[in-house]
Amino acid sequence: MTFKTKFGMYEWLVMPFGLTNVVSNFMRLMNHVLRSLIGKGVVVYFDDILIYSTCLDDHLLHVRNVLEILIKEIFSHGVKVDEGKVKVIQDWPTPKIVGEVRIFHGLASFCRRFVKYFITLQTPLNEIESQEIVFQALKERLTQAQTLILPNFAKSFELECDASNDGIGIVIFQEGHPIAYFSEKLKGAQLNYFTYDRELYALVTALQTCQHYLLPKVFVIHGDHEALKHLRGHAKWVEFLEQFPYVIKHKQGKMNVMVDALSRRHVLIAMLERKMLRLDCINELYKKDIDFSEPFSKSANSAFHDYFWHDGFLFKDKKLCVPMSSIRQFLVKEAY
Repeated sequence: MTFKTKFGMYEWLVMPFGLTNVVSNFMRLMNHVLRSLIGKGVVVYFDDILIYSTCLDDHLLHVRNVLEILIKEIFSHGVKVDEGKVKVIQDWPTPKIVGEVRIFHGLASFCRRFVKYFITLQTPLNEIESQEIVFQALKERLTQAQTLILPNFAKSFELECDASNDGIGIVIFQEGHPIAYFSEKLKGAQLNYFTYDRELYALVTALQTCQHYLLPKVFVIHGDHEALKHLRGHAKWVEFLEQFPYVIKHKQGKMNVMVDALSRRHVLIAMLERKMLRLDCINELYKKDIDFSEPFSKSANSAFHDYFWHDGFLFKDKKLCVPMSSIRQFLVKEAY
């Protein structure tokens, strides 16, 4: 959508007027993408695609038509890059200007989850002196991309992450078969990280990226357990890692070290250099608490509105009032 002013013609680069137009624009996009199938076994409503048929054979055909439009094909043994895309990549001419490099990079990025160390491969693509070598190597790797298996949530997941001077690489797999790859280029202050800090960053990024697979069952991390010794300076990472029930299996040919996830969780909490308040300590916090200081003082002798004392604790409508403290944060986290 463009608009004209006395200064010239302009085009919106973001959604104009925020959420007001998101619904109509998104609906228009969905209708455009699936326009050839709408009314022929397909109904679209926002992000929902309803596929209907009169018999099983027709339904399988309708589902396949939708999936083909969505670029990738689903096989019984996993997800694979569409052969049409592979053919386009194989025939792609060498880019000569920045715009052409960006166009190819956009196509390649669509298939990045199928390619191990994708970011490492494409990083030098913008460097003129190595452009041709990198371009051909990336084309070859993309056209030979592995088939990714579908996750089996009845089995445990395994996670491997690695960090180099330029980026990080992550793979999640089961029984040696990859489910997805992820890579990210280091930038800014990340380039100055020490070795163990980069490995920790790779581990945290891996868990953030794959947590929908990993929670709540125990899973295996293949990596260097020495990196955990450097957690003390990264309190926010410690708190994030603590929620995962993982074990670490040492790599690089050394003795495998299987660490009990539950015992490690207490070690990680201790590194935060703070302690969890006990319930018998929270009454000491009422007096200065921003939420409960007033009802605490006014309900000492008799009920104040719906507040009352019982066994030294403040209640409202038979519910315990918890002042601002680590125990409140813990309870909220456990509830949600």
